[in-house]
Amino acid sequence: MPGNEGQNYTVYFQNYDDDGSILKIDNVSVIDDWNGVHGITEKLGSITLVGGNSYFFERYFNERDGAAVMSQKWKIVGIHSDYIFMNGQNDFFHYSN
Repeated sequence: MPGNEGQNYTVYFQNYDDDGSILKIDNVSVIDDWNGVHGITEKLGSITLVGGNSYFFERYFNERDGAAVMSQKWKIVGIHSDYIFMNGQNDFFHYSN
């Protein structure tokens, strides 16, 4: 986790997935929308994390049929002014068969 060591940060996550999405950090559900409704939908969640700490990150998405889409951004209050891709670039995943 970036930021000042030992400082608490509110971290917001924004997932766009087709169809469902689950995000867990240290086994705490941050986003849990596994409904399987077709279409790209926004899923939002937040958690408080401590700067300088390491966390176990789990990210799942499901695809019912058609094209698969997965995108995730985050915004750390006090560090980012808006949502950014987690790796600082476009980590958009798209698969079509």
